[in-house]
Amino acid sequence: MAKILLAKGTIPKTIELKIGYPLGILSLASVLRKRGHRVKIVDCRFQPTDLDWFRREVESFSPDLVGISGLTPEAGSIHALARMAKEAKVPAVIAGGPYPSSDPEAALSDPNLDYLILGEGEETVLELVGKLEDGHDIRGVRGIAFRGEGAVAINPPRPPITDLDGLPFPAWDLIDPRKYFRALRSGMVKPGKYASIFTSRGCPFQCIFCHGLFGEKFRARSPLNIWEEIEWLKKDYGIEEFQVDDDCFNFNRKRAGDFCDLVLSKNRPSRFLFPNGLRGDLLDRETLEKLKAIGTYYLALAVETASPRLQELIGKRLDLNKVGEAARECRRLGITTLGFFMIGFPTETREEAMMTIRWAAESKFDLADFFILNPFKGTRVYKNYVQPKSFLQEAYPKLRFDYHKTNLNLSEIRERDLPVLLRRAYRSFYFPRILRIVLGPPGRRLSLWRGLVILASRVWYAILAPGEKPGKQIREEGDARSRPNQ
Repeated sequence: MAKILLAKGTIPKTIELKIGYPLGILSLASVLRKRGHRVKIVDCRFQPTDLDWFRREVESFSPDLVGISGLTPEAGSIHALARMAKEAKVPAVIAGGPYPSSDPEAALSDPNLDYLILGEGEETVLELVGKLEDGHDIRGVRGIAFRGEGAVAINPPRPPITDLDGLPFPAWDLIDPRKYFRALRSGMVKPGKYASIFTSRGCPFQCIFCHGLFGEKFRARSPLNIWEEIEWLKKDYGIEEFQVDDDCFNFNRKRAGDFCDLVLSKNRPSRFLFPNGLRGDLLDRETLEKLKAIGTYYLALAVETASPRLQELIGKRLDLNKVGEAARECRRLGITTLGFFMIGFPTETREEAMMTIRWAAESKFDLADFFILNPFKGTRVYKNYVQPKSFLQEAYPKLRFDYHKTNLNLSEIRERDLPVLLRRAYRSFYFPRILRIVLGPPGRRLSLWRGLVILASRVWYAILAPGEKPGKQIREEGDARSRPNQ
């Protein structure tokens, strides 16, 4: 059996790094151990940015294989960790997660990476590790990429796992949950004992800015299987608060309702929060009342844009009236809400951006975040709207993605006006709500200190932030006037 070290990449020199559980590598670790392999997990987000410590960690454990997982903004960390692993004489280094899955050619341009796992990884990693261990040919393994003869070889994708109940629970014993209890979480959520869980995978909605790592087919665990994991986490770790990290928890409303009914039938008090993964126009009153009944106190809904034309163009096709009603219903029930909004979509006009800003300000959301679109590789917006051989394509591996700036303006709005509109959005939304957030229900339910920090940062951004012109490097390359293909 193999010795395997799994690492979670990080974003170096980040002022405010939100740290959630590395559920991806925790799940991989559990299936690998079930097969008999010895596994160690290292979360680099809790470690110094100087990665020399990682080489020492690898040398001490002496693994047969190192696997590294990371998001696109963590790409630099993945390559640095791979270099450290190779310097420590590790025979095979594998990368997985959104970054290598969306940009395998760039990932494999690094000679320190040997193989990539693309998309969902549990079955793929078992087959790949087994073949590497036995010295067999890996060219027939579905769902991987590797360097072939003169080019990157990308094998056919592996079919999604249909029986999610058959997967073992994540390997929680390989990490120290107390580190995550204290770490910075989404929004104004208080620190404390909590666990993240996935109750489903996949999302059938086709938003052009989404990586879609788990595919478009919605696959769900049974309510009983989810409850068994919750009971286990309660018993072994004393956890009473559960963060649901699904792509679209409520796609099947009956299944979501059945889960709530099961939780209520157990008569075991719990708290739930949904920092993402709820479709706003599928949240009817009955579903929200059930979510409240099981202890849900916080949820986030991604609206993106208030323009019906753009809702169609970006593939979200959200019913804005129903989302607005869901936010009102949450306020009535005492559930704190966060709305996500974006500007800078392809062909978006200033008037459409202002439509979104006004809609957000007039909504009943308690909190809001506003972002500028960044076209990530592997998404439809990148494939359909980024010009071939543009500066963005050439500079992509070196970019640091900041959701309040743009690397390439695909809208009809002047690029220098995008940060101005973003500041206006924060002003319009937060100034009328300051007292309610700090002194009202959100302040009591969430972290008042954290709320004050957030509000201070929003006020700074809305009023005092310098008028930085995003995308300066791109304009210097003559790419500032890039427009989508028509």
